[in-house]
Amino acid sequence: MAKFLFTMLPANDLGLPTRLVPIARALADRGHDVAVFNPAPVPAKLIEDAGLKNLPVPLRPMPDSPGDLAQVSLGRGTNVRRPVCR
Repeated sequence: MAKFLFTMLPANDLGLPTRLVPIARALADRGHDVAVFNPAPVPAKLIEDAGLKNLPVPLRPMPDSPGDLAQVSLGRGTNVRRPVCR
């Protein structure tokens, strides 16, 4: 059977999880390996109550930022040139 990983932003609301969990549960009921990633408390409870595997946040440090992302997106402070729109 196939493996499925459902991910979402770790927000503490039920908007997306309430739509996603029935689909994930149906796939698991058909024998697929299903995992979900949402460490926020309220969605995590919904996922757990549905009998689905909720993956934890990895215990790895985040990589360093390349600098001021606003400046990078504007093409400043890097050797990246943005196309000129005329």
